[in-house]
Amino acid sequence: MNQPWSILARGRAGGHHDPRAAATRFVIERVESTGAATQDDFDIDMIVETARQQIDDWNIQAMPSADFWRIAAICIKG
Repeated sequence: MNQPWSILARGRAGGHHDPRAAATRFVIERVESTGAATQDDFDIDMIVETARQQIDDWNIQAMPSADFWRIAAICIKG
């Protein structure tokens, strides 16, 4: 049976789920999704950790979009 391939499923390595890695991939994909910037323009680790602390979970996808972008805006490398 085919199962949907989600961003969280891509966090699995050797059958073990790595929620931080999945969250990091999600953040990179999100900041690059507009085509206006790349991951190198942001402090990705700071976005991941700040978002995780704010929602007390690694599932950053559950965070409201406006909250995510507020965090990303303060993590732009200068």
